Amino acid sequence: MIEIDFYYSVSKNYLIKFVEVLNKASGEKATQKGNRIYLQPSIADGFLEFHEFQEGISVLITDCTLRQELRFRQMNVSGNDTYRIVFNIGQPIPIIMENGQKIVLGSDFAEAVMFTSHTAELSGIVATGTVVKTITIIFHRTWAIDHLLHNAVPLRVTRLQLFANNMPMQFTTHLDLQCYELACEMLTQRAPAMVLPHLLEGYTYQMAALFFNSVVEDEVGEKRFISEAAMRVIQLKERLEQNLSEELPTLNDAATICLMSKNRFADMFKSLFGNSYAAFFLDLKMKKAKELLRTGSSVADTGYEVGYSNVSHFVKTFRRHFGITPGVYQAQRG
Repeated sequence: MIEIDFYYSVSKNYLIKFVEVLNKASGEKATQKGNRIYLQPSIADGFLEFHEFQEGISVLITDCTLRQELRFRQMNVSGNDTYRIVFNIGQPIPIIMENGQKIVLGSDFAEAVMFTSHTAELSGIVATGTVVKTITIIFHRTWAIDHLLHNAVPLRVTRLQLFANNMPMQFTTHLDLQCYELACEMLTQRAPAMVLPHLLEGYTYQMAALFFNSVVEDEVGEKRFISEAAMRVIQLKERLEQNLSEELPTLNDAATICLMSKNRFADMFKSLFGNSYAAFFLDLKMKKAKELLRTGSSVADTGYEVGYSNVSHFVKTFRRHFGITPGVYQAQRG
């Protein structure tokens, strides 16, 4: 049996590391030709093919038959910014989800697609002789916000609310005919090398859009599209999350940026993210401050990194939030 612990990202580096693990486990080297990696004969007959497109999205094509039993585990990685959608059109793959639920991905079309975020663990054992044919779309959440949600993909359903709130997610859903046909096209595509990436990129975007639409159709039975106002709130939140060292705009200023009244902005923010505007970012800043202190950052530098130019103000805020000063917290952790 081959045992593999892995993580994933939109970069090809993760696949290279995955193959290095296979090389070590088998004592053989996989063969790489361009974007395609041919697996070791002792492990499987077939290949993995990876294409990274514009910043924030990539696709992994897997087409192989296992020669050995394979035990795999998706590692829990800090941060919740990367997601993957796995379309299985090969033989069924037994999987244990993070909550302990056992499923068989691809036992029929009803459970042949899996969505999972970076922080959610899963594991499984694939038997010798299993034919694995999967299309895995890997994307950063900012890519989805910019390219799917920007075009009014609905958020007012439970699963996509979790996505908007940057919460860990993991679920399965059905494989529709359009996605099945696109997956088959990607697995069998033999276009010239110069044309192939562009074709695969188009197929990848289509499948991602179809997936998000199917989630909505499954859960509500009708289309409920996110308003332009809500989209502005989400985009502002995303920008502020990436710049915690800057001073947080006041509630009035944030509302003005989103072209709405203060009360409407406050109500919409809490509805979308489950907390008030000020409390949400205070909690985020304090959590980041803890992380920085654990890495050895000074109290002053930590305060600056989370938007506090006044060290005394930062110390008081940290103590009020956690019941302990940052200096004492760091000393205890050290």
